[in-house]
Amino acid sequence: MLVEKSLIVYDNSSGRYRLLETVRQYAGDKLDLVRETERTQLRHLWHFLAIAEEAEPHCRGIEQSEWLDRLEAEHDNIRSALKYGFRSNTSDIGQSPASHLTQQSRAHSNSIAGLRIAGSLWRFWQVCCHLTEGARWLDLARLAGTGATPDSRAKVFSGAGTMAWMCGDHERHRLYHERALELFRESGDKWGIAFSLNCLGDNAKTRGETDLALSLLDESLQLFREVEDTWGIAFALNNLAEMKRVAGEYEQARSIYEESVLLFRQVGDRAATALGIHNMGLVALGSGQNDAANAYFRDALTISLEVGNKPTVALCLQGIAAVFARLGHPELSGRLFGAVESYLALIGFQVEPADEFQIVPIRATVDVPENAEHWAAGRAMTIEETLDQILEFHS
Repeated sequence: MLVEKSLIVYDNSSGRYRLLETVRQYAGDKLDLVRETERTQLRHLWHFLAIAEEAEPHCRGIEQSEWLDRLEAEHDNIRSALKYGFRSNTSDIGQSPASHLTQQSRAHSNSIAGLRIAGSLWRFWQVCCHLTEGARWLDLARLAGTGATPDSRAKVFSGAGTMAWMCGDHERHRLYHERALELFRESGDKWGIAFSLNCLGDNAKTRGETDLALSLLDESLQLFREVEDTWGIAFALNNLAEMKRVAGEYEQARSIYEESVLLFRQVGDRAATALGIHNMGLVALGSGQNDAANAYFRDALTISLEVGNKPTVALCLQGIAAVFARLGHPELSGRLFGAVESYLALIGFQVEPADEFQIVPIRATVDVPENAEHWAAGRAMTIEETLDQILEFHS
């Protein structure tokens, strides 16, 4: 009936109902009139805090796709909740000291709720590549941390560190995860300690501190095994395999990656599974097994597209471009590398050195003046056109 009266609209693409903007504004004015705006916003904030904290474990579990889709559909609501949670209420504070203290206490409580939402959703922002936005909310959460539990604050620093890593800021990544480690130790959270150690090990690897990296990663793996967390074990194994791959120990790397992917499949984290399969493609590429590498990259690309994991989509496209170069198709390879260059700039993702060192010399063979036209054509392609080119060649 409300649809028939044009009070709400059904969106066929999302399967959701929405208010017309004029109706939304009218309803907001009515809430203001009866002084219910603040109470409604407060209920909205705590409702989405409950959703965020329920979603957190699912963002790396068997129902990952369903929860990522749900969070994407609710993203505007999440933004509204965070904006309300972190807003400054100083302009609303009345003259009486009692009123002043009440408003301050409420504002503090709201900011802690915002902090908990941000700390619960960083995996969503990572996988779905809302990197700049996620970093902004997590920065606000860090500033709002006074009074929050050490565990809640640690999650925020973990998320902020991950956003920094995805954007190529390895120094900030290290600093944030060092702080997260301190807070997780303060709270006695062994899972969090293991996660922070793993991230710091990955950072040490990037700095070339191999012995420190191996020590941190081994300690992380032992802790994850101690708390019997399958996802964490898979995560630690993936980074240990990466150490072997970077060292050129491809057979050992392949074996460890296979174990990691198997465990990620068991817990249902398809985004992490795809990344692990992509990494096996890099092992095959380094071993000169071009057909195997192509198959791994395409398998990982399919999963990543289904999950909506844009960073791994970019990595897989880059891997396929390298395979095409190896197989003697410089024009197609150049177009794909050009497309990946534009796509990376669009999503704001910075590929880490460990995922680049095998690609760089191959890319250089097609990044030559006589191939500039194809490279430029690739930069102008959409992601859909890029995928079509891969499918056409494959068929």
